[in-house]
Amino acid sequence: MVTLLPRSPYPQKMDLDEYETPAQIAKSLRIYWNLPKGPVRNVVDCLENAGIVLFPIDFSDRQFSGVTTLTEDGTPIVFFNSQMPGDRIRFTLCHELGHILMHRVPNPHMETQAHEFASEFLEGSSKELSVSPRSYGGLLSRYQHVPYTLGTQSRERDV
Repeated sequence: MVTLLPRSPYPQKMDLDEYETPAQIAKSLRIYWNLPKGPVRNVVDCLENAGIVLFPIDFSDRQFSGVTTLTEDGTPIVFFNSQMPGDRIRFTLCHELGHILMHRVPNPHMETQAHEFASEFLEGSSKELSVSPRSYGGLLSRYQHVPYTLGTQSRERDV
């Protein structure tokens, strides 16, 4: 099996005025990085190969997910809560990637925009939800981020 990794660092900025929606930005980044349709297999590898530094910390508070800062030379560093479940870590890393690409200036919708970006980036518009007993385990391993993603979307829509 060939692991597809980003062919180059992330674009410095992807403007919502140009791409219209966070989901479009996520789709464009997946194309730029040559990622196949379907769930991202290794979020950590994608971000680290793009030059983003990931820093796990035990924050002891499961309510805190992560935060991003830039070094003086513009290198993004994502601090994330190492005590979160794996699906939430993956979602948080992609959420922070959304902030890196879209939010040089804060706006009132930035958290919702980063959630939308993360959901699309992780899932990759995959339509393969037909399940047989043999494929169930593999399907679960490919969609490990979904429980957190669905919970986030439900809270945003007051479901």
